[in-house]
Amino acid sequence: MRLSLNTVKRRLTPDIEKDCGNPYGCGGCCSTYFDEIEVHATKAKIMITADTLIEELRVAVKMFGTYSLCDKGLREVFEPRKTLQQFKEMTPEEVGEIMKAIIADEVLGEVWEPIVSGFISDLDGQPEQWFTALLDYDPAWNRIY
Repeated sequence: MRLSLNTVKRRLTPDIEKDCGNPYGCGGCCSTYFDEIEVHATKAKIMITADTLIEELRVAVKMFGTYSLCDKGLREVFEPRKTLQQFKEMTPEEVGEIMKAIIADEVLGEVWEPIVSGFISDLDGQPEQWFTALLDYDPAWNRIY
């Protein structure tokens, strides 16, 4: 469940009340405290790691088989919506590193083209500069895209 910053502030009000006595902020210490909450909430975004994604893809390929992946595409064996949303919040270089890890994987390395192609195709809606930087990360990706 994702909480808004205001919800977090309201839930933390009892803690703040102990510090300054004003549950809505005193204009001094509380506003600084809320700024810290916002910074920590931003840093706490859980971004997908290469290891996590590789494990999820391995399970999907094992469950549905390489034939389904290669014949029907990535979406036939894996639901990429959550992963794509996280990719869109990353830099092209970070996404490129994850794609390189998929290619280097001992299991997925044999069927990397439909996986990487599927992700790249779904990321085509990103801003032109971002998408170009992703394709420039590895020239082989232009061939499969």
